[in-house]
Amino acid sequence: VWKIGSRWDEYGAAGTSIKEFFMQYNIAIIGTNDRERVLRDVKKGHYIALADGYNIVAVGKVFEEPQRLSKYNLQKADLPAIFKVDEDNVGIRADFKQIEIPFQYERRGTFFEAFQIAEKVIKLYNELYNSFDIKPSKILKNIVDDQYVVPIYQRPYSWEKAQIERFINDIFANYWGEESLSIPETMFIGTMELSDGIYLGNNCINIIDGQQRITTLMLLLQVLRLRYTYRSEFQNIRLNTTVNNGSEQNLLDEFWALSLFDLKDNKTNRYINNAFLINNILTDKLIDNSPFYFDASSFEYYLYHDIKFVVINIKAGLSKTLKVFNTINTAGLDLAQGDIFKLRMFEYLGSNDEDLKKISFLYERIAEYNKKIGVNESNISEILKLYQVEIISTYNLTNILYGYDHVRFFE
Repeated sequence: VWKIGSRWDEYGAAGTSIKEFFMQYNIAIIGTNDRERVLRDVKKGHYIALADGYNIVAVGKVFEEPQRLSKYNLQKADLPAIFKVDEDNVGIRADFKQIEIPFQYERRGTFFEAFQIAEKVIKLYNELYNSFDIKPSKILKNIVDDQYVVPIYQRPYSWEKAQIERFINDIFANYWGEESLSIPETMFIGTMELSDGIYLGNNCINIIDGQQRITTLMLLLQVLRLRYTYRSEFQNIRLNTTVNNGSEQNLLDEFWALSLFDLKDNKTNRYINNAFLINNILTDKLIDNSPFYFDASSFEYYLYHDIKFVVINIKAGLSKTLKVFNTINTAGLDLAQGDIFKLRMFEYLGSNDEDLKKISFLYERIAEYNKKIGVNESNISEILKLYQVEIISTYNLTNILYGYDHVRFFE
């Protein structure tokens, strides 16, 4: 456990702390003669007691080996005004948790090993790590500035026609009512479960629950811009996905590259197919049924400001994260047995990155094969059922196991 001071002044003057910067960007900066020791001795998995003067105000866990500040992509505008840029300074990337009641540690120094409070710091961090926080309603605009990723163990984007039609119709019902005469009303679309990527192999915010809704909103926004070619005042929601070892990202990138005229029924790319469906719904609503002028820019503003959700931030390992997800899953689409198998295998194998990639590769192969032949000929549930029969027969197991569904069987 290392104590790190946050006051950016040679004498530790009050009012010079940049602890908010450390905690916002999950990086502690060492600007003293201790820089070489930091590079040599601080390791991934160590803990940090972050101090403001004599008060320990936050605890953290190091998730990356320390590096020179020049290695990080920190923009000058992001840095505190008091901070003088020195590329020889050292940064320690850590997951910081603010302590509700700071405690005193009366030993001066910018950086040193904190033996006396080590046990307390580790206990505090682990208590905060294994918690989750439910925040009040947020609007779509609140989240577009962050980097979001769909983690590798998730299912692909899989909403179908029924979910798309219901979701888009609900949006318009709240925007202008069934008769196109209502004043826009706020629309609540449930919860979003998020988890910091440092627990799951990346430094982004992971979408645990909410992928289907956020992705569909992203498709709707893009279709609006393609149809009306107006200059949006908002940036788009650019999701990344690591599902199926990158093949899902390829499908998403394929969608982003299309023009409005390229949107068509697509059996193997759900993003294109659903964008095509959304475009048809808009055509039906805005041309055939509405006698009023449609302001696409105003509608986009409504989407960003009047669609609300509750955010649940999970600060826990994969096992607890998945338990919370199974409890609050609000997407209107239950996890299929193949999805449950994937999650349980990830959990069983300890969430090792290489194991995740191997399991995801199996799902990727199925998706690539279906795309190649142009139809969804097979799926993971059918393959696992065949594998179940193979195992039972190969090892002469009891015949009663043939009657188990494959989730129960593999568990």
